Amino acid sequence: MVFRLIYLLVLLFIHLKSGQQLYQTSDVMSRPGLFTAGAPHVSPYTVAIIRENNWHKRCAGTLISDSFVLTAAQCVDCESAEVILGAYDILVREKTQVRQYISEDDVIFHPYYDPRTLDNDIALVKLPMSVKLTPFVNIAELPDEDFHLDYGTKAYVTGWEKRLAGYSNILTQAEVSILSKDKCISFWPTARIADNKFCGSNTRREGQIPHLLGADCIIDPGSPLTLHGNPDILIGFVSGDARCGSLLPEIFTNVASHKKWIDEVVGSSKGISSDYLKNEYMGQ
Repeated sequence: MVFRLIYLLVLLFIHLKSGQQLYQTSDVMSRPGLFTAGAPHVSPYTVAIIRENNWHKRCAGTLISDSFVLTAAQCVDCESAEVILGAYDILVREKTQVRQYISEDDVIFHPYYDPRTLDNDIALVKLPMSVKLTPFVNIAELPDEDFHLDYGTKAYVTGWEKRLAGYSNILTQAEVSILSKDKCISFWPTARIADNKFCGSNTRREGQIPHLLGADCIIDPGSPLTLHGNPDILIGFVSGDARCGSLLPEIFTNVASHKKWIDEVVGSSKGISSDYLKNEYMGQ
């Protein structure tokens, strides 16, 4: 037992020094846990975002048109990032992948984004080059502005998982049950859970106490939460601050509450100043 513990500590030390993951595809698929390795390209709209060439600053996003990626503002609050589309294993340059580099000039933040509280944690990335839509690189539909999300609704979060043991390079997926606003606030009494946010948890098996998304591990910020259908509908994305080992549900940005702003940005063929967007979005 002591030797095994020493061995695991050595592996962890190597991982921290190298920035690489500790487990591969077979480990992800065989170990028990919240997440399961999804079928390759089960969500062709899920995008990996590697900030400043640092795998420890990894995020995700959602392709919503051939030119725009929707993600958490915290994910692109940097000078540069690599955007990887059509990926299953992000450590392999798969033939299905499209990789582009973005700069801060390609990012449009919500005019009222607050990095301290993560309020309005939403941003759009204008890809330097529009992408060709394929079965491996495709878009998620957005909900209507008046879309109402009932608590108890089952949805699916997809992205690249972080665990106490390290990082997964394989696209994973977990079922999430939407919590009521009161329940969410009871877990996050100091967080500002306005209408533009909601919480979700994960249950391993029916009849068990919900195993909260943050309890075992977390999934990258910006990871899409969708209702499965034809097409899948993007209802939210990871925006919370839960950490591996915590007992907190994950917080998601509510996409429907920002639909007007998204439409303003994506629908414009010209550059828009942040002041213009602010005035239009707030109805001034």
